[in-house]
Amino acid sequence: MKLYEWIRDTIKSTPGLTQKGLAEAVGMNPATVNRMLYGRRHIRAEEVPLIETYLGAKYGAPEENEDTAAQGRAGGFSAPVAPMSPQNLIPVYHGATGAGGAVDWVERHPMQKSCKDAYAFYVVSGTYEPRYYSGELVYIHPGKPPAMAQDCLVRRADGTESLYRYMGQSAQEIMLSDLQDGAAVTVPRADVRALSAVVGRG
Repeated sequence: MKLYEWIRDTIKSTPGLTQKGLAEAVGMNPATVNRMLYGRRHIRAEEVPLIETYLGAKYGAPEENEDTAAQGRAGGFSAPVAPMSPQNLIPVYHGATGAGGAVDWVERHPMQKSCKDAYAFYVVSGTYEPRYYSGELVYIHPGKPPAMAQDCLVRRADGTESLYRYMGQSAQEIMLSDLQDGAAVTVPRADVRALSAVVGRG
């Protein structure tokens, strides 16, 4: 059994344990914990002791009076989680604007390998449904312009940022498509400070 599956099963089967409680115990955003429990966010080696303390159990430690099969279900034969290299980590922000600083760190997306300023952010509302849901992670490559019909992040001169689908541009304006209803959106180029490609999600 994988580590995240063991954590999820332990919470489900133990009265008094909750995802919210785990988030508070390890100092994570609840959305981060949810992603972690379903294998969409890596668990760092230094987080494992905090998680085990909250759960009151050790990962991979066989339960007393259980047979070998039960030990396997408890995670007894799973390999330990390898720590990620600091060079592969990027900051994660709460919302596209990054207000309040980084709330998490995750392994960079393969499309961000050559990007020094790569980052990701958590979607924090239903603004982009059904394309992106609250709690979902969006990876941004600030130096990469979007391709036709690719999702992009538009940063306006007033500091606001929004996700759209890129539909082209002229000398005067940038043509976009709303992710919620597909409506055409036109933004004057003078009002756009940055136009960055979305290179992944998680």
